[in-house]
Amino acid sequence: MGDLGGVLELLNDAEPRWKTLRAVGRHWRHNARANEVFQRHFAAVQASHQSGAVVRLTGYAPDELQPQMPDESEDHWRLWMEHGGRMRSESFVGSEPLTVVFDGPAWWSWSPHAGGMTNRGATNHGHGFGSAETLVDAAVLLSALRLQFLSSDTLLGRVVFRIRGLPRARTSHQHDYDLHQLGVGADEYMLSVDAERGVLLRTEARVREQPFIVIEITEVEFDVDLPPETFKIDLPKGETFEDVSQRGKAYWPRRSRRFPRMWQRKDVLSRRE
Repeated sequence: MGDLGGVLELLNDAEPRWKTLRAVGRHWRHNARANEVFQRHFAAVQASHQSGAVVRLTGYAPDELQPQMPDESEDHWRLWMEHGGRMRSESFVGSEPLTVVFDGPAWWSWSPHAGGMTNRGATNHGHGFGSAETLVDAAVLLSALRLQFLSSDTLLGRVVFRIRGLPRARTSHQHDYDLHQLGVGADEYMLSVDAERGVLLRTEARVREQPFIVIEITEVEFDVDLPPETFKIDLPKGETFEDVSQRGKAYWPRRSRRFPRMWQRKDVLSRRE
C-alpha cells in the first residue's frame, strides 16, 4: 500500500485501527521563524477581508512579565486513548501544566491557574487536548492540504509513509483551525504516517525549507491495557470541579483571580479610498 491512494485510505478511515493508544511526544518550535510565519499569515488574512473590517485575535497572557523568548522552545506531552471515547491528555500551556480527561462528551480538567473544571457532558462547552490532537485525527488535513507521496521509511521501529503536504487556498476559518496545531501558514508540511495504524508519528511545518514547528511521538504503544484510574483526575486537597456549563456572564469575573489575564489585539484595516 505504498502509494498516495493507500495513504488517503489510512487517513480517512472512519474507525481507528487500534483499541487503545499510549503515546509520549514533544512539540518543538523555532520561535523567530514561527513568529515570522504567523505574521505573514495574519497579513494575508487581513488582506482577504473587506475594507473597514475588524480582525480580532484573542488569547491568554500571564500577568507577570515574561523573559525574552529563546531561539527554540520545546514542550512535552503524554496521551492515553481508548477506542470508544475515553482519553487522558497531559500537556503544557506555556509553562503551565494542564491535565484533561474525556469520557464521551464529558470532560474534566485541572491546571494551577484555572483549577478544576468540567462541562458535565454539555456539548456546547468543548475542550481541546493539545499538540497530539491532529496526530490521532489526521482526516481533517485532507481538506486543508494537497498530499504527495514521497517514500516509505521507518520511525520508532515502525514502517511509515513519508508525505509532503502543500496548503490549499484558504477558504474559511476552518482551514486555519485544521492547520493550527501543525503551524498554520507554512510553505509545506512533511508528514510521517504509521503504515499500520494510520496515526501521524511526526509532522514538520516548514518555511523556506526550514522547520519552524515539529510535533512528534517519541514513544508509542497500541492495544495495551489502560487501568481505570488513568481516566480520573485526583485534585489537590480542597479543590473541586467547577461546572462551566452552569456559569453565565458572571463566570469569567468570578474566575479572574485564577485565570491568566486575557489580552486582545484589534487590527482595523484601513479603508480604501
